[in-house]
Amino acid sequence: MREIVHLQTGQCGNQIGAAFWQTISGEHGLDSNGVYVILLNHKYLSGPVCSP
Repeated sequence: MREIVHLQTGQCGNQIGAAFWQTISGEHGLDSNGVYVILLNHKYLSGPVCSP
């Protein structure tokens, strides 16, 4: 496994870095604390059947 080192300096760098991490966390389903969020897009009917 490889690691990525991300540095952001200065006001512009911090603003771009913050926007980058918001985008990446949203794309990967993470909340603001870095916890994986499971989004359910199904309606549960009576019984074991799901409907999208």
